[in-house]
Amino acid sequence: MDDVLTAQREGRGSSQEIWETLMSLSTVSGRELRDSCLVARPADPEGLTFTMATLFCTPERRRTLADLERAGIFVGSSRRTPLAPEDAGLLTSDEGLRLWLRYAASPSAYPSLFIDAILGDTFPPEPSPSLMRALRVLIACGRDTTNDVPISNVPGECYLPLSHLCSHVAAPWLPSLLHLGANPNQVTASGVPLVASAMAAQADRLHTQGHDLLIAHDSLYRLGKTLCTHGADLAMPSRKGSPPVMLLALNGYCAAAEVLLALGASCNTAAGDPGGNTLMHQLAAATRHKACSFTAFFLFTLALRYGGDPGQANHAGVTALSLLPDSLSHFARLRTCLRSSGHP
Repeated sequence: MDDVLTAQREGRGSSQEIWETLMSLSTVSGRELRDSCLVARPADPEGLTFTMATLFCTPERRRTLADLERAGIFVGSSRRTPLAPEDAGLLTSDEGLRLWLRYAASPSAYPSLFIDAILGDTFPPEPSPSLMRALRVLIACGRDTTNDVPISNVPGECYLPLSHLCSHVAAPWLPSLLHLGANPNQVTASGVPLVASAMAAQADRLHTQGHDLLIAHDSLYRLGKTLCTHGADLAMPSRKGSPPVMLLALNGYCAAAEVLLALGASCNTAAGDPGGNTLMHQLAAATRHKACSFTAFFLFTLALRYGGDPGQANHAGVTALSLLPDSLSHFARLRTCLRSSGHP
């Protein structure tokens, strides 16, 4: 295909000749395009081949975002409007269309972008220029919003969205991804926000290196600040109404949860909870469950340091303090009294 597309750019051949070459299975470039389309869209390779051949035989300078939208390049039409000139130029180029065909045409293709990095187990601070262009294409066409691609036929097993996957397998690249315009509040198919997913992944890496899950590490602060800088909502609730601090606490990532509190995650708002329950209510209620009682109370006492109000009532008039077991409520009251009198 390289030779055919070069001939197209240099004016060596008419658009009709280029189109017929790309559509013919008797040519190398035609078979290459057909094979790519078969992998990208096995349900309709002929349709995708026709679409791509038509776009490729249109000179780059004449391609428009409207052409790409009609061809189904964009995951959502709203992504087309705010594209920066640099992103639009790449997406309408031969290189951009080929990157789209390889990594974005199929909803499940984007994880393959990380295969070489995963196998090499080394991640430079920045993606290579070629990978950066591929990431730019994925975001420009809206593929970073995909969150429900099934891994298998088992219900509920889905690939992580692009930003979540990056935070798990190529964490040094996440700032670059956010800088390109990836949504800092992207959620998984199960409703987990990026803040919780990325902080948990970093906590796991630290734990593997021998760090204590209860002690905050500088890298957690750097990650949290990066997410904040790009507009992440530190209190964004999951689909079930739990904010990132709660999700992290229940999974044992106490240091990561504390970092979010230190960066300004609210303890006393009830956004997303129909019953008016704050983080303090949720943590207090969780102390009654044996599996997470320690981490829940540990975070409850930490939240007191960051302005958590155990006496704030929910819509039913219930306070967080009243939800604690008797064995813990006395200690919590003592801590509250000491803090109100100026003691650390």
